[in-house]
Amino acid sequence: MKGKKKYITIAVLCLTAMLGLIACLYAFGFRITYAPELENSWDAISAFAAWAGVIVSIMAVGVSGLAIYYAIQVPKKIADRQDKIALFEKRFLLFNELHRHITFASIISRRNNIEEDKLEFSIIFDYEPNNEVKQKEYGMRNELLLLQLPFLFPAINEKDCERLCNATSRYVAMGILCNHKYENAKNDYVWEVQCFSQKYWDMIRETMTIADSSK
Repeated sequence: MKGKKKYITIAVLCLTAMLGLIACLYAFGFRITYAPELENSWDAISAFAAWAGVIVSIMAVGVSGLAIYYAIQVPKKIADRQDKIALFEKRFLLFNELHRHITFASIISRRNNIEEDKLEFSIIFDYEPNNEVKQKEYGMRNELLLLQLPFLFPAINEKDCERLCNATSRYVAMGILCNHKYENAKNDYVWEVQCFSQKYWDMIRETMTIADSSK
């Protein structure tokens, strides 16, 4: 829609320029007449040709300027679009990870069964307590939350993000791996996830778009 408006604007400007040219010629006495008995005034014709050449040159410069402008704008729009897609992809990874935490916290908040909680955690986060590779993958994702959330979503406070990530790390270390003070770690984790989601989740979902808001 925005592109169509630009073309309509250009057409209106060209039409206005043509009407202005006709008005100028009329003001200088130019008329279309048919009078065979009159002799041609070559001086007048030469003067008119000179003025016409000047006007055509000015119009050519204007058209060239518009062509250069749009030649620059098209690659710029493509680059901006690619940047938005790249930003969306990075945000989506964090969005997906946060959604996992919100889903898991909602599930374990409604029951009191450590073994079922562990199984649910393993399924949702693809985590295996006895698999070092899976542990490292989860640790990297958790660190990613802390490092990139405030950068990709500037409205998020760094301290809120830090509390969420610390609660998550404590839950895994004390609850999933060794069952030490499980309920305390679980309650702290659920509380931080719920607080974080209530404060930021709606904003994050609204941000998950690559559409041009100016359209």
